[in-house]
Amino acid sequence: MINLFSFIVQGDGTGVWADLDGAMVDLSDPTNVDFDGVTPGLYRILYTTQTALAPCVDSMYTFTVLVEDCACPALILSSAGLGMCQASTSDLNDQIINAAPGSWAVTNGPPGPTWPQINGSQLNTMGAEPGNYTLVYTLTDSVPGCAASASIPLVVEAIPIITVVSVDCDPSNAFYSSIVQTSGASLTADFGDVTSAGAGQYNIDNVPQGQDITVMVSSATGLCATSLVIPGPDCSCTLMAEDIADTITFCPGDTFVLIPIVTGGQGLAFSTWITPYGTFMRPTLPLYREGQYIWIVRDEAGCEERDTFNAEFIGPEGAIITSISPSCPGSTDGQLMVDSIIAGTPPFMIQLDNGVVNTVSQLPYLIDNVGLGNHIVTITDIIGCAIDVPVVVDNQDFGLLDIGPDETIQKGDSVLIQPSADGIVISTVTWNPTLPVTGIQDFWYGPEVTTLISVSVQDTAGCIYEDELLVTVLDKESIYIPNIISPDGNQVNDELVVITNLPVEQLVSLEIFDRWGSLLYGQYGDAPFHWDGKAKGEMVQTGVFVYKFTWKDQKDRIKVKVGDVTVLR
Repeated sequence: MINLFSFIVQGDGTGVWADLDGAMVDLSDPTNVDFDGVTPGLYRILYTTQTALAPCVDSMYTFTVLVEDCACPALILSSAGLGMCQASTSDLNDQIINAAPGSWAVTNGPPGPTWPQINGSQLNTMGAEPGNYTLVYTLTDSVPGCAASASIPLVVEAIPIITVVSVDCDPSNAFYSSIVQTSGASLTADFGDVTSAGAGQYNIDNVPQGQDITVMVSSATGLCATSLVIPGPDCSCTLMAEDIADTITFCPGDTFVLIPIVTGGQGLAFSTWITPYGTFMRPTLPLYREGQYIWIVRDEAGCEERDTFNAEFIGPEGAIITSISPSCPGSTDGQLMVDSIIAGTPPFMIQLDNGVVNTVSQLPYLIDNVGLGNHIVTITDIIGCAIDVPVVVDNQDFGLLDIGPDETIQKGDSVLIQPSADGIVISTVTWNPTLPVTGIQDFWYGPEVTTLISVSVQDTAGCIYEDELLVTVLDKESIYIPNIISPDGNQVNDELVVITNLPVEQLVSLEIFDRWGSLLYGQYGDAPFHWDGKAKGEMVQTGVFVYKFTWKDQKDRIKVKVGDVTVLR
Protein backbone atom coordinates (compact mmCIF):
# COMPACT_ATOMS: atom_id res chain seq x y z
CA MET A 1 0.00 0.00 0.00
CA ILE A 2 1.19 3.52 -0.83
CA ASN A 3 -0.19 6.90 0.29
CA LEU A 4 0.42 9.05 -2.79
CA PHE A 5 -0.17 12.22 -0.77
CA SER A 6 3.08 11.42 1.06
CA PHE A 7 4.83 12.67 -2.11
CA ILE A 8 3.26 16.15 -1.65
CA VAL A 9 5.23 18.28 0.78
CA GLN A 10 3.08 21.43 0.48
CA GLY A 11 0.57 23.09 -1.83
CA ASP A 12 -2.67 22.00 -3.48
CA GLY A 13 -3.80 18.56 -2.36
CA THR A 14 -7.01 18.51 -4.39
CA GLY A 15 -5.45 17.55 -7.72
CA VAL A 16 -6.03 14.56 -9.98
CA TRP A 17 -3.82 11.41 -10.06
CA ALA A 18 -3.20 9.42 -13.27
CA ASP A 19 -1.45 6.13 -14.11
CA LEU A 20 1.03 6.85 -17.00
CA ASP A 21 2.57 3.37 -17.49
CA GLY A 22 -0.43 1.07 -17.19
CA ALA A 23 0.10 -0.26 -13.69
CA MET A 24 -3.71 -0.72 -13.55
CA VAL A 25 -3.91 0.28 -9.91
CA ASP A 26 -7.01 1.82 -8.27
CA LEU A 27 -6.35 5.57 -7.75
CA SER A 28 -9.79 6.39 -6.33
CA ASP A 29 -8.28 6.57 -2.86
CA PRO A 30 -4.82 8.15 -3.29
CA THR A 31 -4.09 7.61 0.40
CA ASN A 32 -4.31 3.83 0.04
CA VAL A 33 -3.13 2.65 -3.41
CA ASP A 34 -2.64 -1.12 -3.58
CA PHE A 35 0.21 -2.33 -5.88
CA ASP A 36 -0.30 -6.00 -4.97
CA GLY A 37 -0.17 -8.19 -8.13
CA VAL A 38 1.51 -5.51 -10.28
CA THR A 39 4.46 -6.78 -12.34
CA PRO A 40 7.73 -5.63 -10.77
CA GLY A 41 9.20 -2.57 -12.45
CA LEU A 42 9.18 1.23 -12.55
CA TYR A 43 5.83 3.06 -12.91
CA ARG A 44 5.15 6.76 -13.33
CA ILE A 45 2.22 8.41 -11.53
CA LEU A 46 1.10 11.87 -12.78
CA TYR A 47 -0.38 14.49 -10.42
CA THR A 48 -2.17 17.56 -11.88
CA THR A 49 -3.22 20.48 -9.65
CA GLN A 50 -6.79 21.91 -9.92
CA THR A 51 -6.71 25.28 -8.14
CA ALA A 52 -4.64 27.56 -10.36
CA LEU A 53 -6.02 31.09 -10.87
CA ALA A 54 -5.52 33.06 -14.08
CA PRO A 55 -3.09 33.95 -15.41
CA CYS A 56 -1.49 30.95 -13.72
CA VAL A 57 -2.05 27.41 -15.07
CA ASP A 58 -2.30 24.12 -13.25
CA SER A 59 0.97 22.25 -12.75
CA MET A 60 1.83 18.61 -13.46
CA TYR A 61 4.24 16.49 -11.40
CA THR A 62 5.51 13.00 -12.14
CA PHE A 63 6.35 10.51 -9.39
CA THR A 64 8.10 7.16 -9.93
CA VAL A 65 7.11 4.02 -8.02
CA LEU A 66 9.46 1.03 -7.91
CA VAL A 67 7.49 -2.21 -7.56
CA GLU A 68 9.47 -5.23 -6.33
CA ASP A 69 8.55 -8.88 -5.88
CA CYS A 70 9.69 -9.23 -2.29
CA ALA A 71 9.59 -13.03 -2.55
CA CYS A 72 12.30 -12.98 -5.25
CA PRO A 73 15.77 -11.42 -5.41
CA ALA A 74 15.78 -7.90 -6.80
CA LEU A 75 16.34 -7.86 -10.60
CA ILE A 76 15.35 -4.59 -12.23
CA LEU A 77 17.41 -3.09 -15.06
CA SER A 78 17.03 0.12 -17.01
CA SER A 79 14.53 -0.35 -19.82
CA ALA A 80 16.11 2.32 -22.01
CA GLY A 81 18.93 0.07 -23.25
CA LEU A 82 22.48 1.19 -23.95
CA GLY A 83 24.00 2.84 -27.02
CA MET A 84 27.79 3.10 -27.44
CA CYS A 85 30.35 4.09 -30.03
CA GLN A 86 33.21 1.86 -31.06
CA ALA A 87 36.34 2.28 -28.92
CA SER A 88 34.45 3.48 -25.83
CA THR A 89 33.73 2.15 -22.32
CA SER A 90 30.75 2.13 -19.98
CA ASP A 91 30.08 1.06 -16.39
CA LEU A 92 27.22 -1.45 -16.55
CA ASN A 93 26.35 -0.77 -12.92
CA ASP A 94 24.65 2.38 -14.27
CA GLN A 95 22.09 0.08 -15.98
CA ILE A 96 21.04 -1.55 -12.68
CA ILE A 97 18.07 0.04 -10.95
CA ASN A 98 17.83 -2.59 -8.23
CA ALA A 99 19.38 -6.04 -8.43
CA ALA A 100 21.03 -8.65 -6.25
CA PRO A 101 24.71 -9.52 -6.95
CA GLY A 102 25.33 -11.02 -10.37
CA SER A 103 27.45 -10.84 -13.52
CA TRP A 104 27.15 -9.45 -17.06
CA ALA A 105 27.56 -11.19 -20.42
CA VAL A 106 27.18 -10.22 -24.08
CA THR A 107 24.94 -12.44 -26.26
CA ASN A 108 23.14 -12.39 -29.59
CA GLY A 109 25.54 -10.12 -31.47
CA PRO A 110 26.24 -9.65 -35.18
CA PRO A 111 28.54 -12.06 -37.08
CA GLY A 112 32.19 -11.17 -36.77
CA PRO A 113 35.29 -12.16 -34.84
CA THR A 114 35.19 -9.46 -32.16
CA TRP A 115 32.40 -8.61 -29.72
CA PRO A 116 32.45 -6.09 -26.86
CA GLN A 117 34.47 -7.27 -23.85
CA ILE A 118 33.32 -7.20 -20.21
CA ASN A 119 35.70 -6.98 -17.27
CA GLY A 120 33.69 -6.96 -14.05
CA SER A 121 31.15 -4.21 -14.69
CA GLN A 122 33.25 -2.40 -17.32
CA LEU A 123 32.09 -2.80 -20.92
CA ASN A 124 34.68 -2.06 -23.63
CA THR A 125 33.76 -1.80 -27.34
CA MET A 126 37.31 -1.36 -28.67
CA GLY A 127 37.45 -3.15 -32.05
CA ALA A 128 33.93 -4.59 -31.64
CA GLU A 129 31.77 -5.26 -34.68
CA PRO A 130 29.08 -2.56 -35.00
CA GLY A 131 25.50 -3.79 -34.62
CA ASN A 132 22.85 -4.90 -32.13
CA TYR A 133 23.76 -7.00 -29.11
CA THR A 134 22.02 -8.24 -25.97
CA LEU A 135 23.43 -7.59 -22.50
CA VAL A 136 22.39 -10.22 -19.96
CA TYR A 137 22.66 -9.79 -16.18
CA THR A 138 22.55 -13.14 -14.33
CA LEU A 139 22.07 -13.39 -10.57
CA THR A 140 24.77 -15.17 -8.61
CA ASP A 141 22.20 -16.78 -6.27
CA SER A 142 18.85 -17.28 -7.98
CA VAL A 143 15.65 -18.58 -6.36
CA PRO A 144 13.48 -21.33 -7.94
CA GLY A 145 10.38 -19.82 -9.48
CA CYS A 146 12.00 -16.38 -9.77
CA ALA A 147 13.75 -14.80 -12.75
CA ALA A 148 17.45 -15.69 -12.75
CA SER A 149 18.47 -13.12 -15.36
CA ALA A 150 17.36 -10.02 -17.20
CA SER A 151 18.56 -8.40 -20.41
CA ILE A 152 18.79 -5.01 -22.07
CA PRO A 153 19.61 -4.12 -25.69
CA LEU A 154 23.06 -2.80 -26.64
CA VAL A 155 23.72 -0.90 -29.86
CA VAL A 156 27.35 -0.41 -30.98
CA GLU A 157 27.83 2.16 -33.71
CA ALA A 158 30.83 2.41 -36.02
CA ILE A 159 33.08 5.46 -35.88
CA PRO A 160 32.42 7.47 -39.05
CA ILE A 161 35.16 7.57 -41.66
CA ILE A 162 36.15 10.75 -43.53
CA THR A 163 38.13 10.76 -46.77
CA VAL A 164 39.18 13.83 -48.74
CA VAL A 165 38.43 13.13 -52.40
CA SER A 166 39.81 16.34 -53.88
CA VAL A 167 40.91 19.90 -53.13
CA ASP A 168 40.72 22.37 -56.06
CA CYS A 169 41.32 26.10 -56.39
CA ASP A 170 38.85 28.21 -58.39
CA PRO A 171 40.01 30.14 -61.50
CA SER A 172 40.61 33.31 -59.44
CA ASN A 173 42.93 31.42 -57.05
CA ALA A 174 41.18 33.33 -54.23
CA PHE A 175 38.95 30.47 -53.06
CA TYR A 176 39.02 26.71 -53.14
CA SER A 177 36.59 23.83 -52.76
CA SER A 178 36.88 20.31 -51.43
CA ILE A 179 34.95 17.10 -51.98
CA VAL A 180 34.69 14.83 -48.93
CA GLN A 181 33.42 11.23 -48.69
CA THR A 182 32.10 9.92 -45.36
CA SER A 183 30.27 6.98 -43.84
CA GLY A 184 28.64 9.31 -41.30
CA ALA A 185 25.05 10.58 -41.40
CA SER A 186 25.76 14.30 -41.14
CA LEU A 187 28.67 16.65 -41.83
CA THR A 188 29.50 20.19 -40.80
CA ALA A 189 32.51 22.42 -41.53
CA ASP A 190 33.76 25.54 -39.77
CA PHE A 191 34.41 27.31 -43.11
CA GLY A 192 32.75 27.23 -46.52
CA ASP A 193 29.33 26.23 -47.82
CA VAL A 194 28.45 22.56 -47.28
CA THR A 195 26.08 20.77 -49.68
CA SER A 196 25.33 17.08 -49.99
CA ALA A 197 26.02 15.36 -53.30
CA GLY A 198 24.40 12.10 -52.16
CA ALA A 199 25.87 8.65 -51.40
CA GLY A 200 27.88 10.06 -48.47
CA GLN A 201 29.66 12.72 -50.55
CA TYR A 202 29.72 16.41 -49.64
CA ASN A 203 30.94 19.53 -51.40
CA ILE A 204 32.57 22.30 -49.36
CA ASP A 205 32.76 25.47 -51.50
CA ASN A 206 33.88 29.12 -51.23
CA VAL A 207 36.70 28.57 -48.73
CA PRO A 208 39.37 31.33 -48.78
CA GLN A 209 42.65 30.02 -50.17
CA GLY A 210 45.10 29.11 -47.42
CA GLN A 211 42.29 28.66 -44.86
CA ASP A 212 42.22 25.25 -43.11
CA ILE A 213 38.85 23.52 -42.72
CA THR A 214 37.80 21.44 -39.72
CA VAL A 215 35.18 18.90 -40.79
CA MET A 216 32.94 17.23 -38.16
CA VAL A 217 31.02 14.04 -38.96
CA SER A 218 28.56 12.20 -36.70
CA SER A 219 26.61 8.95 -36.89
CA ALA A 220 22.82 8.77 -37.34
CA THR A 221 22.15 8.67 -33.59
CA GLY A 222 24.93 11.09 -32.71
CA LEU A 223 26.66 8.49 -30.54
CA CYS A 224 29.80 8.58 -32.66
CA ALA A 225 31.62 11.56 -34.11
CA THR A 226 34.98 12.28 -35.65
CA SER A 227 36.77 15.22 -37.19
CA LEU A 228 39.35 15.93 -39.88
CA VAL A 229 41.42 19.00 -40.71
CA ILE A 230 41.79 19.77 -44.42
CA PRO A 231 44.87 21.99 -44.91
CA GLY A 232 44.11 25.03 -47.03
CA PRO A 233 46.04 24.95 -50.31
CA ASP A 234 48.26 27.73 -51.60
CA CYS A 235 46.36 28.45 -54.80
CA SER A 236 49.32 30.32 -56.24
CA CYS A 237 51.05 26.93 -56.61
CA THR A 238 50.94 25.38 -60.08
CA LEU A 239 52.67 22.11 -59.20
CA MET A 240 50.78 19.05 -60.47
CA ALA A 241 51.65 15.42 -59.80
CA GLU A 242 50.37 12.29 -61.46
CA ASP A 243 47.61 10.51 -59.55
CA ILE A 244 49.03 7.09 -58.67
CA ALA A 245 46.53 4.23 -58.45
CA ASP A 246 45.28 3.56 -54.92
CA THR A 247 46.52 -0.05 -55.13
CA ILE A 248 49.40 -1.38 -57.22
CA THR A 249 49.57 -5.15 -57.58
CA PHE A 250 52.55 -7.29 -58.62
CA CYS A 251 53.87 -10.81 -58.30
CA PRO A 252 55.97 -11.84 -55.30
CA GLY A 253 59.62 -11.59 -56.26
CA ASP A 254 58.99 -9.06 -59.05
CA THR A 255 60.15 -5.44 -59.01
CA PHE A 256 57.87 -2.68 -60.33
CA VAL A 257 59.49 0.71 -60.97
CA LEU A 258 57.31 3.80 -60.45
CA ILE A 259 58.17 6.70 -62.78
CA PRO A 260 55.47 9.31 -61.97
CA ILE A 261 54.96 12.48 -64.00
CA VAL A 262 55.39 15.94 -62.38
CA THR A 263 54.42 19.17 -64.20
CA GLY A 264 53.97 22.85 -63.41
CA GLY A 265 56.66 23.06 -60.77
CA GLN A 266 58.35 26.36 -60.01
CA GLY A 267 62.02 25.51 -60.40
CA LEU A 268 63.12 21.95 -59.73
CA ALA A 269 60.71 19.47 -58.14
CA PHE A 270 62.06 16.85 -55.72
CA SER A 271 60.33 13.59 -54.80
CA THR A 272 60.38 11.93 -51.36
CA TRP A 273 59.08 8.39 -50.85
CA ILE A 274 57.97 7.18 -47.42
CA THR A 275 58.03 3.38 -47.61
CA PRO A 276 57.65 0.46 -45.17
CA TYR A 277 61.44 0.05 -45.32
CA GLY A 278 62.63 3.66 -45.05
CA THR A 279 62.42 7.17 -46.54
CA PHE A 280 64.16 7.97 -49.82
CA MET A 281 64.69 11.08 -51.96
CA ARG A 282 64.74 10.01 -55.59
CA PRO A 283 62.71 10.65 -58.78
CA THR A 284 61.62 7.00 -59.20
CA LEU A 285 60.88 4.13 -56.82
CA PRO A 286 61.33 0.37 -57.31
CA LEU A 287 58.48 -1.53 -55.68
CA TYR A 288 59.17 -5.02 -54.41
CA ARG A 289 57.49 -5.13 -50.99
CA GLU A 290 53.90 -4.97 -49.82
CA GLY A 291 52.71 -2.08 -47.67
CA GLN A 292 51.58 1.53 -47.66
CA TYR A 293 53.61 4.16 -49.52
CA ILE A 294 53.46 7.96 -49.52
CA TRP A 295 54.83 10.02 -52.41
CA ILE A 296 55.62 13.66 -51.64
CA VAL A 297 56.79 16.07 -54.36
CA ARG A 298 57.86 19.64 -53.54
CA ASP A 299 59.14 22.40 -55.84
CA GLU A 300 61.52 25.27 -55.08
CA ALA A 301 58.60 27.60 -54.28
CA GLY A 302 57.57 25.30 -51.41
CA CYS A 303 54.48 23.99 -53.23
CA GLU A 304 53.75 20.40 -52.35
CA GLU A 305 51.66 17.50 -53.68
CA ARG A 306 51.37 14.08 -52.10
CA ASP A 307 49.73 10.77 -52.85
CA THR A 308 49.20 7.67 -50.72
CA PHE A 309 48.91 4.21 -52.25
CA ASN A 310 49.28 0.55 -51.33
CA ALA A 311 51.38 -2.19 -52.91
CA GLU A 312 50.01 -5.73 -52.77
CA PHE A 313 51.12 -9.14 -53.97
CA ILE A 314 48.58 -10.89 -56.18
CA GLY A 315 50.30 -14.18 -56.98
CA PRO A 316 50.43 -17.43 -55.02
CA GLU A 317 52.11 -16.95 -51.65
CA GLY A 318 52.49 -20.53 -50.55
CA ALA A 319 50.95 -23.98 -50.57
CA ILE A 320 50.13 -26.84 -48.23
CA ILE A 321 51.77 -29.97 -49.65
CA THR A 322 51.86 -33.39 -48.00
CA SER A 323 54.08 -36.28 -49.05
CA ILE A 324 53.63 -40.03 -49.38
CA SER A 325 56.91 -41.92 -49.08
CA PRO A 326 58.04 -44.29 -51.83
CA SER A 327 57.96 -48.01 -51.06
CA CYS A 328 61.78 -48.29 -51.05
CA PRO A 329 64.65 -45.80 -50.62
CA GLY A 330 65.68 -45.99 -54.27
CA SER A 331 62.16 -46.12 -55.70
CA THR A 332 60.23 -43.25 -57.28
CA ASP A 333 56.71 -44.48 -56.56
CA GLY A 334 56.17 -41.82 -53.87
CA GLN A 335 53.62 -39.02 -54.22
CA LEU A 336 53.07 -35.36 -53.33
CA MET A 337 49.60 -34.04 -52.57
CA VAL A 338 49.03 -30.33 -53.21
CA ASP A 339 46.17 -29.83 -50.76
CA SER A 340 45.72 -26.07 -51.11
CA ILE A 341 47.36 -23.00 -52.60
CA ILE A 342 47.50 -19.74 -50.65
CA ALA A 343 46.35 -16.74 -52.73
CA GLY A 344 46.90 -16.48 -56.49
CA THR A 345 44.39 -16.70 -59.34
CA PRO A 346 43.42 -20.16 -60.66
CA PRO A 347 43.81 -22.19 -62.76
CA PHE A 348 47.35 -23.01 -61.70
CA MET A 349 50.27 -24.67 -63.47
CA ILE A 350 52.24 -27.06 -61.27
CA GLN A 351 55.75 -28.35 -62.01
CA LEU A 352 57.95 -30.73 -60.02
CA ASP A 353 61.73 -30.19 -60.13
CA ASN A 354 61.66 -28.33 -63.49
CA GLY A 355 59.87 -31.28 -65.09
CA VAL A 356 56.60 -31.47 -66.99
CA VAL A 357 54.16 -28.58 -66.44
CA ASN A 358 50.57 -29.59 -65.68
CA THR A 359 47.55 -27.29 -65.65
CA VAL A 360 45.44 -27.78 -62.52
CA SER A 361 41.93 -26.40 -62.12
CA GLN A 362 40.89 -28.37 -59.05
CA LEU A 363 42.59 -29.17 -55.75
CA PRO A 364 43.81 -31.36 -54.16
CA TYR A 365 46.23 -32.36 -56.91
CA LEU A 366 48.36 -35.54 -56.84
CA ILE A 367 51.95 -35.62 -58.20
CA ASP A 368 53.28 -39.14 -58.96
CA ASN A 369 56.76 -40.59 -59.49
CA VAL A 370 58.42 -38.93 -56.49
CA GLY A 371 61.51 -40.26 -54.74
CA LEU A 372 63.12 -39.52 -51.40
CA GLY A 373 64.96 -36.23 -50.93
CA ASN A 374 64.53 -32.52 -51.48
CA HIS A 375 62.14 -31.35 -54.19
CA ILE A 376 60.88 -28.03 -55.57
CA VAL A 377 57.22 -27.63 -56.55
CA THR A 378 56.76 -24.58 -58.80
CA ILE A 379 53.25 -23.10 -58.82
CA THR A 380 52.28 -20.50 -61.44
CA ASP A 381 48.84 -18.84 -61.53
CA ILE A 382 46.90 -17.66 -64.58
CA ILE A 383 48.39 -14.15 -64.26
CA GLY A 384 51.90 -15.57 -64.53
CA CYS A 385 52.99 -15.13 -60.91
CA ALA A 386 55.07 -18.06 -59.68
CA ILE A 387 56.39 -19.38 -56.38
CA ASP A 388 58.80 -22.23 -55.57
CA VAL A 389 57.71 -24.39 -52.64
CA PRO A 390 60.46 -26.64 -51.17
CA VAL A 391 59.26 -30.11 -50.11
CA VAL A 392 61.22 -32.83 -48.31
CA VAL A 393 60.17 -36.46 -48.80
CA ASP A 394 61.59 -38.78 -46.16
CA ASN A 395 60.76 -41.94 -44.28
CA GLN A 396 62.20 -42.55 -40.84
CA ASP A 397 61.23 -46.24 -41.09
CA PHE A 398 63.77 -46.87 -43.85
CA GLY A 399 67.19 -48.16 -42.88
CA LEU A 400 70.48 -46.44 -43.63
CA LEU A 401 73.39 -47.87 -45.61
CA ASP A 402 76.74 -46.05 -45.23
CA ILE A 403 80.20 -47.28 -46.24
CA GLY A 404 81.96 -44.12 -45.15
CA PRO A 405 83.50 -40.99 -46.69
CA ASP A 406 85.87 -40.84 -49.66
CA GLU A 407 89.47 -41.67 -48.74
CA THR A 408 92.93 -40.68 -50.02
CA ILE A 409 95.96 -42.93 -49.48
CA GLN A 410 99.57 -43.13 -50.59
CA LYS A 411 100.42 -45.89 -53.04
CA GLY A 412 101.23 -49.03 -51.09
CA ASP A 413 99.09 -48.03 -48.07
CA SER A 414 95.61 -49.31 -47.20
CA VAL A 415 92.55 -47.85 -45.53
CA LEU A 416 90.02 -49.38 -43.13
CA ILE A 417 86.53 -49.46 -44.67
CA GLN A 418 83.81 -49.60 -42.00
CA PRO A 419 80.38 -50.08 -43.61
CA SER A 420 77.13 -50.01 -41.62
CA ALA A 421 73.54 -51.01 -42.39
CA ASP A 422 71.35 -49.62 -39.64
CA GLY A 423 67.72 -50.71 -39.59
CA ILE A 424 68.08 -53.01 -42.62
CA VAL A 425 67.09 -56.69 -42.52
CA ILE A 426 69.70 -57.85 -45.05
CA SER A 427 68.91 -60.47 -47.66
CA THR A 428 71.83 -60.08 -50.12
CA VAL A 429 74.99 -57.93 -50.38
CA THR A 430 76.86 -57.21 -53.63
CA TRP A 431 80.24 -55.41 -53.67
CA ASN A 432 81.80 -53.87 -56.77
CA PRO A 433 84.60 -54.53 -57.44
CA THR A 434 84.57 -58.00 -55.94
CA LEU A 435 86.08 -57.87 -52.45
CA PRO A 436 87.17 -60.51 -49.94
CA VAL A 437 84.02 -59.84 -47.90
CA THR A 438 80.49 -61.08 -48.49
CA GLY A 439 78.50 -59.00 -46.04
CA ILE A 440 78.52 -55.70 -44.22
CA GLN A 441 81.72 -55.91 -42.18
CA ASP A 442 84.95 -53.95 -41.64
CA PHE A 443 87.86 -54.63 -43.96
CA TRP A 444 91.21 -53.17 -45.07
CA TYR A 445 91.51 -52.05 -48.68
CA GLY A 446 94.68 -50.95 -50.51
CA PRO A 447 94.25 -50.67 -54.30
CA GLU A 448 97.16 -49.83 -56.60
CA VAL A 449 95.11 -47.22 -58.49
CA THR A 450 92.25 -44.91 -57.64
CA THR A 451 89.12 -47.07 -57.29
CA LEU A 452 85.39 -46.47 -56.82
CA ILE A 453 83.87 -48.94 -54.35
CA SER A 454 80.11 -49.49 -54.43
CA VAL A 455 77.79 -51.80 -52.52
CA SER A 456 74.18 -52.84 -53.16
CA VAL A 457 72.12 -54.31 -50.31
CA GLN A 458 68.70 -55.91 -50.77
CA ASP A 459 66.49 -56.32 -47.72
CA THR A 460 63.89 -59.01 -47.08
CA ALA A 461 61.15 -56.74 -48.47
CA GLY A 462 62.96 -56.44 -51.80
CA CYS A 463 64.15 -52.85 -51.29
CA ILE A 464 67.58 -51.92 -52.66
CA TYR A 465 70.01 -49.73 -50.69
CA GLU A 466 73.16 -48.43 -52.41
CA ASP A 467 76.23 -46.42 -51.43
CA GLU A 468 79.72 -45.79 -52.78
CA LEU A 469 83.05 -44.22 -51.88
CA LEU A 470 86.13 -43.23 -53.86
CA VAL A 471 89.60 -44.35 -52.73
CA THR A 472 92.14 -41.98 -54.31
CA VAL A 473 95.63 -43.47 -54.60
CA LEU A 474 98.58 -41.05 -54.70
CA ASP A 475 102.16 -41.73 -55.64
CA LYS A 476 104.68 -41.21 -52.85
CA GLU A 477 104.99 -37.63 -51.71
CA SER A 478 106.76 -35.58 -54.36
CA ILE A 479 107.85 -32.03 -53.55
CA TYR A 480 110.11 -29.91 -55.78
CA ILE A 481 111.20 -26.37 -54.84
CA PRO A 482 113.82 -24.63 -57.06
CA ASN A 483 116.98 -23.33 -55.34
CA ILE A 484 117.65 -20.44 -57.80
CA ILE A 485 115.29 -17.85 -59.29
CA SER A 486 115.99 -14.77 -61.43
CA PRO A 487 112.95 -12.44 -61.26
CA ASP A 488 113.98 -10.33 -64.27
CA GLY A 489 110.76 -10.69 -66.28
CA ASN A 490 112.14 -12.95 -69.04
CA GLN A 491 109.58 -15.67 -68.17
CA VAL A 492 112.40 -18.09 -67.21
CA ASN A 493 112.80 -18.95 -63.49
CA ASP A 494 111.00 -15.71 -62.60
CA GLU A 495 109.28 -17.27 -59.56
CA LEU A 496 109.79 -19.86 -56.88
CA VAL A 497 106.95 -22.37 -57.45
CA VAL A 498 106.22 -25.37 -55.20
CA ILE A 499 105.56 -28.39 -57.45
CA THR A 500 103.96 -31.31 -55.59
CA ASN A 501 101.54 -34.20 -56.04
CA LEU A 502 100.00 -33.55 -52.61
CA PRO A 503 96.24 -32.78 -52.54
CA VAL A 504 95.48 -29.08 -52.26
CA GLU A 505 93.65 -29.58 -48.98
CA GLN A 506 96.87 -30.89 -47.39
CA LEU A 507 98.93 -27.79 -48.30
CA VAL A 508 99.35 -25.36 -45.39
CA SER A 509 101.83 -22.53 -46.12
CA LEU A 510 104.96 -21.18 -47.86
CA GLU A 511 107.17 -18.68 -45.97
CA ILE A 512 110.34 -16.81 -47.06
CA PHE A 513 112.90 -15.49 -44.51
CA ASP A 514 116.04 -13.41 -44.87
CA ARG A 515 119.38 -14.59 -43.42
CA TRP A 516 118.60 -12.94 -40.06
CA GLY A 517 115.33 -14.88 -39.74
CA SER A 518 112.95 -12.03 -40.52
CA LEU A 519 109.77 -13.03 -42.37
CA LEU A 520 109.71 -11.40 -45.83
CA TYR A 521 106.79 -13.22 -47.43
CA GLY A 522 104.03 -15.63 -46.39
CA GLN A 523 101.30 -17.48 -48.30
CA TYR A 524 98.80 -19.41 -46.22
CA GLY A 525 96.37 -21.68 -48.03
CA ASP A 526 95.18 -20.60 -51.49
CA ALA A 527 97.49 -23.03 -53.35
CA PRO A 528 99.44 -23.28 -55.63
CA PHE A 529 102.29 -21.73 -53.60
CA HIS A 530 104.73 -19.36 -55.29
CA TRP A 531 107.02 -16.37 -54.57
CA ASP A 532 107.90 -13.64 -57.09
CA GLY A 533 111.03 -12.36 -55.28
CA LYS A 534 109.31 -9.39 -53.66
CA ALA A 535 108.94 -8.31 -50.05
CA LYS A 536 106.36 -5.66 -49.15
CA GLY A 537 105.92 -4.90 -52.84
CA GLU A 538 109.62 -4.25 -53.52
CA MET A 539 112.05 -6.59 -55.28
CA VAL A 540 114.63 -8.06 -52.87
CA GLN A 541 118.34 -7.66 -53.48
CA THR A 542 120.50 -10.47 -54.85
CA GLY A 543 121.26 -12.96 -52.10
CA VAL A 544 120.39 -16.21 -50.39
CA PHE A 545 117.04 -16.66 -48.64
CA VAL A 546 115.37 -19.44 -46.67
CA TYR A 547 112.04 -21.03 -47.58
CA LYS A 548 109.80 -23.02 -45.25
CA PHE A 549 107.08 -25.19 -46.84
CA THR A 550 104.45 -26.75 -44.52
CA TRP A 551 101.86 -29.44 -45.29
CA LYS A 552 99.83 -32.19 -43.59
CA ASP A 553 100.20 -35.92 -44.14
CA GLN A 554 97.41 -38.47 -44.46
CA LYS A 555 97.04 -38.62 -40.68
CA ASP A 556 96.72 -34.85 -40.41
CA ARG A 557 100.20 -34.44 -38.92
CA ILE A 558 102.20 -31.29 -39.73
CA LYS A 559 105.30 -31.80 -41.90
CA VAL A 560 107.89 -29.13 -42.88
CA LYS A 561 110.49 -28.79 -45.65
CA VAL A 562 113.17 -26.08 -45.23
CA GLY A 563 115.79 -25.05 -47.82
CA ASP A 564 117.73 -22.21 -49.47
CA VAL A 565 116.83 -20.25 -52.57
CA THR A 566 119.23 -17.85 -54.31
CA VAL A 567 117.82 -14.74 -55.96
CA LEU A 568 119.82 -13.41 -58.91
CA ARG A 569 119.21 -10.01 -60.51
